[in-house]
Amino acid sequence: MSRAAWLGVLARATCAELAACLAAVPPLAGFVRLRGPEIGMSMVRGRIGGGGPPFNLGEMTIARCSIRDEAGRIGHGYAAGRDRDLVELIARLDAVLQDEALHPLYHEAVVVPLAAAQTARRAAAEARAAATEVRFFTLSTMRGDLPCPALSPDSHRLWRHRPVFAPCSPRLAPRAGSLRCPTWLNRPPGFRRLPPPFF
Repeated sequence: MSRAAWLGVLARATCAELAACLAAVPPLAGFVRLRGPEIGMSMVRGRIGGGGPPFNLGEMTIARCSIRDEAGRIGHGYAAGRDRDLVELIARLDAVLQDEALHPLYHEAVVVPLAAAQTARRAAAEARAAATEVRFFTLSTMRGDLPCPALSPDSHRLWRHRPVFAPCSPRLAPRAGSLRCPTWLNRPPGFRRLPPPFF
């Protein structure tokens, strides 16, 4: 897992979750603060539909901290909100996770359980959202999910040999057997015939 990936997992965790995971591993090394913990603002950017041009969505509150531990490793911590203790703990974990000898121990004890819990919560939220999904028949037809006979290679034959009818008002519909339109003998009640499309 890359450094950006474990920093993201740590930033989405809570201070209580990190403390619970750290209870099963040796204590973290002593450290000196290089910056913070401090609270500031950051501009959040978004894209319409996930693929449009980026735009400034607004500002959000973030906390950050930078430390140097006793082994000389430098760690940084960022998280949304105002929790100074959380970002300080993230910075200490970031420093120890950069050590090749200690990385497997802390990765398996802290990062892996947190990532699994976050994935499970995300899947549960997506399942709740999928349960409220509405499928519209018209939109499914337009997307091509359902076959449309009028778009088949023999569609000109269908249009040529099969009358097409559409609803109309009783005032516009001639009486059965009218000489003006003999095809009305086979029409459904209250429907008028449409001309065949141009192919």
